[in-house]
Amino acid sequence: MGFKGDEQIQDVTFLTPIQDPDIAYKKQSLVDVLCKAQNGTQIIVEMQVSPAKGFEKRAQYYAAKAYSRQLSQGQKQNGL
Repeated sequence: MGFKGDEQIQDVTFLTPIQDPDIAYKKQSLVDVLCKAQNGTQIIVEMQVSPAKGFEKRAQYYAAKAYSRQLSQGQKQNGL
């Protein structure tokens, strides 16, 4: 996948693929595989056996959700 330095995947830690909503009435999302790289970065793996309508938008939504959840409470955005 082209990861270099501390972004290289040395080992895979499987996390729960369920991304609960931050607010109860919002939609829960479920990714195929959610992993963590050596440097703590979360990596989403989505698999499709055939083209699926809306896949790109759904993948962007999942990525944005996983990315924003890596920010701890009180941590500044430039810490991502």
